[in-house]
Amino acid sequence: MIDPDTLLVEGPSDILYLQALSRKLESLGRVHLDPKWAMCPSGGVDKVLPFVRLFYGNDLNTVVLTDFDRGQTGDLDELYKSGLLERERIILTSEIAGQTEADIEDFFTRELFVELINRTFQLESDDRLTVSRLMTADENTERAVKKAEAYFRSLPGRISMFSRYSPALYLLRNPELLEGNEPAVEQTLDTFEDAFRRIEKYARRWYSPDSWGRRTGAVMPPAGEV
Repeated sequence: MIDPDTLLVEGPSDILYLQALSRKLESLGRVHLDPKWAMCPSGGVDKVLPFVRLFYGNDLNTVVLTDFDRGQTGDLDELYKSGLLERERIILTSEIAGQTEADIEDFFTRELFVELINRTFQLESDDRLTVSRLMTADENTERAVKKAEAYFRSLPGRISMFSRYSPALYLLRNPELLEGNEPAVEQTLDTFEDAFRRIEKYARRWYSPDSWGRRTGAVMPPAGEV
């Protein structure tokens, strides 16, 4: 069963990043994701429209947070023209990151992203990633993920190939990376909070008895306890 409050994201790694940063922001009393959201990987902006069409009319409360590159402009235009979702419900990572193309990894400052990569893949000595190495690994893109992939292709064969999932899982398991008040951490938290603020505009706080039962298998709790 599709959850009535669905946040469509790019893939599994996006879910892990959102969970990790939402937990951290919640612990600080800042804007975070309402736990009522069910995060669902869509596989990209080109897969969003088929999903929305399939479940249109089922009273779904859907918000999209999707990666974007210029090659997806046609898919995005088709989604806009369908009129099945308000434009404000389609949140591009590029809008949040302030880039023309972006992934959720671009919500991190380059300094914090580099540290996350080094810790995840245990890169040391000559293999260690720096901001400078990241930025020059592929100068044809501004996306941190694409730059990281290019950098890993230059490393010795004994180093594991880059995986988007591994750093996301590492961060979820090692949230201490987000501790402290260094500018790299604070700026990253600010960027994720901006995304959460956009999403939370559409969080439904109340449920009918029927929708609550479908969602939880329980009876509707007394008013004030939802």
